[in-house]
Amino acid sequence: MSYDDYGIVMKYKESVVRDYFYRLQNGDIVGLMNMFSDNAIIHEPFSKLKSLRGRSEIESFLKTVIMVNRSMHQELKIERSEHESSKNQIVVTAIFHKVNSIKCRFIFELNGYEEIDGGMIQSLAIHFID
Repeated sequence: MSYDDYGIVMKYKESVVRDYFYRLQNGDIVGLMNMFSDNAIIHEPFSKLKSLRGRSEIESFLKTVIMVNRSMHQELKIERSEHESSKNQIVVTAIFHKVNSIKCRFIFELNGYEEIDGGMIQSLAIHFID
């Protein structure tokens, strides 16, 4: 991959991530759902399920996250790495502030920008950071 190609891919991945958090903060459930592919998976630490598969499980989860996120301020740090495990992966550290702060790592696995079919996000793994 040339440097120019790498730059294009990084801009695509960053735009997807920023769009995800923008829609989350603004309560845009329809827009969020359109970002996920039909067979997407979310691995999350908040519920007993730990893994959500498909749009119906993901939609319920995202509605709850939107509700919790309403009055929180978010800080994002997109991690740039040339040694990612997948060319379509992007890692983000997010800090959510309200009264206390919660720090999480989000690992997005995206469809390639040339192969989007029914959504950009294939999987999302969320982990608490101490």
